[in-house]
Amino acid sequence: MEQVLNFEIIERIFVISQNPELRFLSKSFYKISKSTKARSEFFLHRFGKKNVLNFEMGLPAEFPNIFENEKLVLNLMKLGAKTSKVGQELFYYAIENSWVTVVEYLLKVFVRGFEPKKSGGVAYIKPLISLKESKYESVKLALEYLNKPILILILNSHKFNHKLEGQNLRVAIIKKIPKVDLNKVDFNCYLNIVKERRIDILDILFENGLVIKSKKEIFYPAISNSDIETIEYLVKKGGDFSSLEHGPFNIACQTGNIHILEYMVSHCPKLVLHPSSIKGNSIKHGNADAMIFFHSKGLCSHFFNYDVVPFICDHNYTQLLDTIYQIYNNKMTILKFAFLRTVQKNNMVVLTHLIQNYPGIKDFINQDLFMIFIRDSSFATAAFFIQNNHFSFSQMIKFEKLVLEEIHKRDVHYDKKLYAKKSTELFNLIPLFTEFFKTCTIIDKEEYMQSRKTAIRTQMSLFFSAECNQFMPLEKLKLFIEKDYDIHIDNDQPLINACSIKSNLPVIKHLVENGADVNAKNGSPLINACSDDMFPTPQLEIIKYLVKKGAEINVRNGQIIINACNSNNPLPALKYLIENGADLHSQNDQAFVNICANTCNIESFMFLVQNGADINAQNGEALIKACFLPEDMQRIKFLIKNGVDIHSQNDKALISTCLESNSLDVFGFLVKNGANIHAQNDQALINACSKFNNFKIVKYLVESGANINAQNGQALVTACSNARNLDILKYLISNGADVNAQNGRPLIEACKNYEPFDMIKLLIENGADANSQNGMPLINVCKNRPSLATLRILIENGAVVNSQNGLPLINLCNHLLWEDFQFNEPFDYLISCGAGKSNQLGPIWARVFNEYTPSRLLSYLAQTEVNTNLQDFVPLIEDLSDRIVEPKNRYSTTETLAEKMCIITDQNFLISFFKNPRFKVLKFFASKGIEIIKHKDFILNYLIELIGMSYRDLLPFLLGDSFLEGSSYDCSFCHQYRLRCSCTDIYVNVSYTDEVCVMLMFLKTMGVDFTSSELQEKFGKYLQQIDLIDPNTVSFMDNNAYENFYSNTVEFPMWIDDFDSIRKSEYE
Repeated sequence: MEQVLNFEIIERIFVISQNPELRFLSKSFYKISKSTKARSEFFLHRFGKKNVLNFEMGLPAEFPNIFENEKLVLNLMKLGAKTSKVGQELFYYAIENSWVTVVEYLLKVFVRGFEPKKSGGVAYIKPLISLKESKYESVKLALEYLNKPILILILNSHKFNHKLEGQNLRVAIIKKIPKVDLNKVDFNCYLNIVKERRIDILDILFENGLVIKSKKEIFYPAISNSDIETIEYLVKKGGDFSSLEHGPFNIACQTGNIHILEYMVSHCPKLVLHPSSIKGNSIKHGNADAMIFFHSKGLCSHFFNYDVVPFICDHNYTQLLDTIYQIYNNKMTILKFAFLRTVQKNNMVVLTHLIQNYPGIKDFINQDLFMIFIRDSSFATAAFFIQNNHFSFSQMIKFEKLVLEEIHKRDVHYDKKLYAKKSTELFNLIPLFTEFFKTCTIIDKEEYMQSRKTAIRTQMSLFFSAECNQFMPLEKLKLFIEKDYDIHIDNDQPLINACSIKSNLPVIKHLVENGADVNAKNGSPLINACSDDMFPTPQLEIIKYLVKKGAEINVRNGQIIINACNSNNPLPALKYLIENGADLHSQNDQAFVNICANTCNIESFMFLVQNGADINAQNGEALIKACFLPEDMQRIKFLIKNGVDIHSQNDKALISTCLESNSLDVFGFLVKNGANIHAQNDQALINACSKFNNFKIVKYLVESGANINAQNGQALVTACSNARNLDILKYLISNGADVNAQNGRPLIEACKNYEPFDMIKLLIENGADANSQNGMPLINVCKNRPSLATLRILIENGAVVNSQNGLPLINLCNHLLWEDFQFNEPFDYLISCGAGKSNQLGPIWARVFNEYTPSRLLSYLAQTEVNTNLQDFVPLIEDLSDRIVEPKNRYSTTETLAEKMCIITDQNFLISFFKNPRFKVLKFFASKGIEIIKHKDFILNYLIELIGMSYRDLLPFLLGDSFLEGSSYDCSFCHQYRLRCSCTDIYVNVSYTDEVCVMLMFLKTMGVDFTSSELQEKFGKYLQQIDLIDPNTVSFMDNNAYENFYSNTVEFPMWIDDFDSIRKSEYE
């Protein structure tokens, strides 16, 4: 029998023991395998002394779990395992695993170093471990793992007495381990020790030479922990806490408690408190203590900047929210914004907190709230309010109607997936309404519930019809039908809509199988299936199915085949329709005319011809339509060669061709085949002059005898309407075109172009009258931001600068979107030429307060006599009102001009305030001597009307109608997600809550008595907020009146700072 050695047995055990299928193992074998001695012998035999500790091919690589045994590693080294190449890596590994004995052993291992020639037998012996490697990486690891014993070993390693065991040397030079210089270790390593409050480790560090006098950052972790005890310890060890300034204090504001804030203020004489930083850091980290400290130092303003309320709510900083509510006076604004934001974002954590702790929340539970549910998809919060009976019966009736209307809406700006998700969630609200109404006590409940059920079915059926207007999975359709929606609603509109959608055949089949009429609304399903509005190619399978099910092919006088001919590739559908009896000649062969007007392939064109299409139908309209697409030469050639009258409709084919660019080939072919180039009084030449790249056609026509001055010189007039037509213009003039035709109209038309200098120069050099039609060239050019050179050439050649009562300067000044650098030179030139007579400036004064008025014009008018009475010109007063409330208003200029124009009157104050019911308007007119208190009834009644409006109705009064016109999205944040939202509604409403408080405070300081029961009833909640404010602490007459309510820094809401941008979604 073959002898099996002990180490071979053990090796087999090791191999087998790592097999998960192993179930039984001898206890004796197991004990042998666990023995450190046995394992050491095995691994030394298995890998050899040289590689046993190698991390890439030895024990650590192949048996990582066994390698975790510190005793085994230590025993391997004592038995002679080589460490010269892996010692540093093993040393770091030992520190990470807290192997104190291995660390100590390695620190005492010495290896033979470099021996120079002629050393005389002297050996150089050096430590295996280099503590300085990687900038004291070993010290960093010991600190990172908070390993005090290992740290002590490392710091004391320079004291070790080393024995050179196994070295057969006569003489040796031994290089000792140098003492660790703790001040050269990355200082950030010490911060974690402070953070963990390990004073015992800090003691060791200081005992071994750590110096912290110039290291202010040593205090940062202790400040963050509000750890005053550690701070005082560090001061005793030489730390300079008293020199700390603003940066460390910001750390305290982020996470520190009120004690550390107070401690820093009292122990850091260089510290200067910056309210904006304190407040910003406190809010960003939800630190209520810092806000309390902020308030205790008298640094809080009267009003809190509500811009950051969304950030506080979104991060569930309820304690901070409670604190700012207690500290600041604009409590209603804070509470309203917090409430609406949590509703909008379905934030049940903060919402529950608000409802439990703020009874005043009930004032905000209204229709506006429900609109937020709908617009912002806040369905979780909607369900919460419905299930907890926060709404009355009458409110719930209105709200359910809003839900049904929203489901039925099809906003084209919605992302379809988002809309589908939103619709599904809206559907889920319906059962909640049902449960609510079932529990209500009302007369004729059964009758009401039945009526409600019918109304809901109708609304849902309409929604179903709208859903059919987009691709719908068959499963979804079946679900609608199972819910008893009326698939025949609006005369089978669902089927009609479904036929408009590509690849929708399964849905169409299911609708038809359930009774939908394929001929509904006079054949609309098949007409939609053939419509090019829906697809580039008619849906042949849908067409076949509908026809098979009885759809009439020639309904509406053959409109189906006509529609099919509008698409890009109608051939398959045309073949099928004609094979099944479609009338190709319906509506006077309109199908063929449509094919010729389309860029479809030639095969469809030829197919219709081969099937008898009348190519001369509609008096040659097919040829005329084809000539509008000059790139499709093949069809044009076919029509003419097959007898279409090239002169039909008075040679309209040629005339149409000349309207198109790059039409030279078609033009040449038509002319070659007899087209009359003089038709319609040389209209071909006139048309060709409208396109700059038709030069060759123009040249050919002129050389062929076209009358260059036909129709009273219209060719040159047409050419002048396009600034790129300079080559055509030169050619026409050189061939006798009348530059003064139609009373100088060529130059007048040229002056309508942007930067027409070259064209104007050419016309004037050839005799054009620069002052034709009473100065119209200069008048026109001043509408288009002219260059100085353009103005100069006109005026120097006779254009009258004050023509038509100064209209050139008026046009220049009233042109919108000027940049100052573009405006100043032309303006100054016109003035230097005599423009600007005071009796001509009325139209300019009328628009002086327009938001685009250039600065140079304002400064000029400020020094000019006003020779017009605009006191009763309402648009001017409304513009003035807009400039008053504009955040970046040139206030002094506005004041000067308004005073100069004598428009600061009681009547104009009322107009201005009605346009912008804002505090700045009150302040402006009050500062100019208007007795605002005389109009208190108007002001207060108007304010009551505004604060009683719904959120959406309030927007036009505060933003202007133009803000909402054409707007698909309500805020910049939701725009990127293609969502409608209530962000602007909410922001403007809460902003105006503060605005009203400021105005009431202003009126109160002016003597308005708010003690009457009527005013208390109307404004009581607002008055409660301002009653706590000392009027002496707020100045209303300086330009920073708003800021005085918020802070003496730039920390005030965007309503004041930049209202045009409205809001941001997050506090940054």
